[in-house]
Amino acid sequence: MTSGNQRYYRIMNTSVSLKSEIPEYVVGERILDVGSGGGVMLDALEKKFGDSKTIIGTEISPIAMEYLSQKKTETKSHWTLDKHNFVEGVYPIKVDTIIFSSILHEIYSYTFLHGRKFNLASVTTALDNAYDSLNPGGRIIIRDGVKPRDYKDIKSVTVKSPEGIEFFNRFINDFKGYPTVERNFKIEGNKITGPFGILMEFIFKYDWGPVSYDREIHEQFGYLTNSAYNEILESMGFTVTASRSYFEEGYREFFDALFDQYPQFDTNQFIIADKLAPRP
Repeated sequence: MTSGNQRYYRIMNTSVSLKSEIPEYVVGERILDVGSGGGVMLDALEKKFGDSKTIIGTEISPIAMEYLSQKKTETKSHWTLDKHNFVEGVYPIKVDTIIFSSILHEIYSYTFLHGRKFNLASVTTALDNAYDSLNPGGRIIIRDGVKPRDYKDIKSVTVKSPEGIEFFNRFINDFKGYPTVERNFKIEGNKITGPFGILMEFIFKYDWGPVSYDREIHEQFGYLTNSAYNEILESMGFTVTASRSYFEEGYREFFDALFDQYPQFDTNQFIIADKLAPRP
């Protein structure tokens, strides 16, 4: 395995350990994991609950569906798999907990809605349909990237090597996120100065490395601030019972290895929102 692949899987493993805490917050008997991907969350749910709860994974990618189907057969797992897209509609049966773990930023980045991608309506539509898919007293759990409140502010990052500048030049040409933010950047030696939100996305893309570039370059990881998320959920009828943004420590060793300087910022947010009353 190349060093790039090793870095990629080390970060993935760190992320897995944090995701494994999500089952502690599950309520009810029927649990839905949205965008199950490689099945990390499904495995964590089955480890905690066995077959005492109904665990459902959803996907829309044929490749992921094929992979998960094979995995289910090989591991003799109890969870089930279904093809469903929350942007397109409610889930056909009511559930008690819906988990959106690192998937809503992909919905935001890849969904072509009303003539464009990077459209917040894709996220709000998915959340709205999730609300209607829950039983009374049901819950959604969101773990995802967080958009900095100061995303338009001009800040600087200094990479450790000229390769970082080459990576940035490739990144800024390919990255289509933050379409309304003016892209005024200044490069002095290994120092890059410009709008913080886009710089933050560069930090993440450079951190993940070239092995995942072709996938990550299409995604805007920070798409909503924590406070904006809370307001949207409350307006839909959810009661936000827990919400915070934080710096996920698994990133620090990689950031420190690649940058002499980067702004301090939160990387992720974690939200629990409950369906405690009818819509307003």
